[in-house]
Amino acid sequence: MAGGLTYSQNGDVGAPLGSADVWSIRLSALGQPVDERTYGGSDTDSGTDMITASDGALVYTGTSSSSDGDLTSNQGGTDAWLFRIDNTGDIEWSTTLGGSASDAFLAFKATDDLGYIAVGQSSSSDGDLPGNNGGGDVWVVKFGPDPVGVREASNSVRPHLREPLYGLVGFLQHVHRVDQRVGGSWMDKAA
Repeated sequence: MAGGLTYSQNGDVGAPLGSADVWSIRLSALGQPVDERTYGGSDTDSGTDMITASDGALVYTGTSSSSDGDLTSNQGGTDAWLFRIDNTGDIEWSTTLGGSASDAFLAFKATDDLGYIAVGQSSSSDGDLPGNNGGGDVWVVKFGPDPVGVREASNSVRPHLREPLYGLVGFLQHVHRVDQRVGGSWMDKAA
């Protein structure tokens, strides 16, 4: 599997939904596209990370500005988005969290209890956020096994510099999979 962000309205992108979409591409053993699908709504939506679950389903994190299509709500600005697709490409579950400003999940990993831990950045101090310490806070959310509407913990902290956030994101990315990043896209080698 490969995935990323697409602004395309034609070419290899079969069904664009908005100004930007999450794009998921299933590749053959030779790296040729077998099928593809976009996810999102009528506004800007992007994927930031992807893992393959033990049953072969894909779980994505990202951001969304949409409140239609594959999204049911938006609290303002961009919301953090976590969703899972089955082996046929259909969304099994989807959840967004955020507040009135910009919020995003940048990376995540599966946990031993079959839940997820997501790390990102938040500028909101309302909605699903426990507060804001000024500017873009590091935001960590622990989800249980059924993450739709259920989170076990959420906390935001203000780093003195951006490096702690990106260091934590990098750590999570390399803990849960070996990845290869090329021009803003990612590939999950476990698929």
